[in-house]
Amino acid sequence: MNDFDTFWHEAKAALRVALQWFFLAVPMGLLCGLLGTLFPPCCRARDRTARRAALAAVPLARGGSTHHRPL
Repeated sequence: MNDFDTFWHEAKAALRVALQWFFLAVPMGLLCGLLGTLFPPCCRARDRTARRAALAAVPLARGGSTHHRPL
């Protein structure tokens, strides 16, 4: 193989790897962006007050204590 053939062989391999990363990164970016967009409306004050039972159970999930303790 001469240098020109070696160059094209390596260029094709590099392009293949770049496209693999591209097709992995784009769907992951869209998914993370969608979840980041949908998360803040779930945390609005009216939603928090509507779910008082769930918020009351949070201290139980931390071990039953309602006072602050370091993690």
